[in-house]
Amino acid sequence: MKRRFPFAYLASVLVFWAATVGLGRIQDKGQEGPRFLAPPPEHVEYFTFGFRESMADSFWLRWIQDNDVCQTYRGVAKPTAGIKLTKEFDNPRNKVCDNSWAFKMLDAVTRLSPKFKMPYELGAITLSVLTEDYSGASVIFDRAVEAYPYDWSILYRAAYHSLFDMNDVPKAADLFRRAVANGAPQWLELLAARLYTRSGQIEIALATLKQYRYAIQKDSSVEAMEHVEKRIANLERQLREGEDKK
Repeated sequence: MKRRFPFAYLASVLVFWAATVGLGRIQDKGQEGPRFLAPPPEHVEYFTFGFRESMADSFWLRWIQDNDVCQTYRGVAKPTAGIKLTKEFDNPRNKVCDNSWAFKMLDAVTRLSPKFKMPYELGAITLSVLTEDYSGASVIFDRAVEAYPYDWSILYRAAYHSLFDMNDVPKAADLFRRAVANGAPQWLELLAARLYTRSGQIEIALATLKQYRYAIQKDSSVEAMEHVEKRIANLERQLREGEDKK
């Protein structure tokens, strides 16, 4: 009796291949023109065949290679976040990264492995700071808070995102309160108390970005580090200007 080639096995091989190389044509970073990356297939969690954790790891390793890619999948769209900030805090953007490839990869990782902590700790804030996919970062941060409701560092980063990217001060205040209640260091408690002041908000942003810079400095590209350094310098300038006006 002939053994039929199992469709499930073939499907799993194809999905693993997608996780490793990224479906579609990928152009080298040194070449001119855009890079084309295809996101994971929809409902990928139903094609794991018992390999959810392994597949999540594969997607995560693939995401690390191009986590700053701003490639979207619904054409030109109006920004849904980051546009209501005051002039002092706004970071002008010339791109719309909502629903990006980087988000879709993290979305797949966190659906496949809801307790995989690193994508929440590092991935969500990378969507916010480097990719500038603010709506995607909101999805991952909300999922992070749900998975780790008592982890002060995750609550703190989610609060930063709510404050500066989404302009949702009440949500940020609640997240900061929860972070302080779950063991955040004293410096964060002092900053959270100044949440509604201009200088306090800048100091919160600086503290967050400096922590993020330290976390990525060993493994990030020169371009990524320059982007973070530029944002830090901009906030430091705003803080100095605010002090000079006093």
